[in-house]
Amino acid sequence: MNHNIIPSLTHLAEPIEKLKPLPGNPHKGAVEEMKVVLAEFGQHRPVVAQGTSEEGGFSLVGNTMTSAAKALGWTHIAVAWVQEDNARAMARALSDNHVATLGVDDPRLMNQALELALTEEEHYVLFEGIGIDDFELAALAEASTRERESGYLPPVLLDRPSNPVVEGDTPVPDRRGEGGLPGSPLPGAPPAGERPERPERRAVVQYSLVFDDNDQQKRWHDFIRHLRSDAEVTDYDTTSAKLMAWLEARADF
Repeated sequence: MNHNIIPSLTHLAEPIEKLKPLPGNPHKGAVEEMKVVLAEFGQHRPVVAQGTSEEGGFSLVGNTMTSAAKALGWTHIAVAWVQEDNARAMARALSDNHVATLGVDDPRLMNQALELALTEEEHYVLFEGIGIDDFELAALAEASTRERESGYLPPVLLDRPSNPVVEGDTPVPDRRGEGGLPGSPLPGAPPAGERPERPERRAVVQYSLVFDDNDQQKRWHDFIRHLRSDAEVTDYDTTSAKLMAWLEARADF
């Protein structure tokens, strides 16, 4: 048996070939990101499937997890079986997918949670694998710093509401080396008290990048890491300011 099911669920292990994708399922999951989660933590919740252990059936809750497990080469996966008609099975699947999109994150608690999670260096790799890269972490730290320094929550403008900028009153520390996360003051930057006064209210605008393949994503991450120490932009204390300065020095538009 090849799998990474947590011990308390191994009694539910079934050959993964018993599961078929739910026909007509409108939800297309993030399979690549789910592969990262399964590789890191293992399967910690069962797939819910319509059918029986003897005959197999369709995965209703956990289609993305099933696809990711197959892509990882698993031969078995933990399954909870339900016997219900097709209408109820589809209602179950749609309800699970929709409810997951309705939740929102408390900005302060998210910032605290990130701070705790990032005490382990390998979690940076995990977060990059699920789409929270250096650029986004920089935005989180910058928003947090503004709140700490000014005492207010700046407005947040997003290009998609499901991917919030996290704000809190403590910047997430950089566990990978000296200084803060990308976007915090670097050695040689002017002290906070000597910087120009910020406007009374400022907005954080975050854009999501969609890469064509893993190589593009890796090159972007490498560029952002390089930008943090580029001698030409060390006078700028945020990732966005560094990026703008770098572009203005090179772009012809």
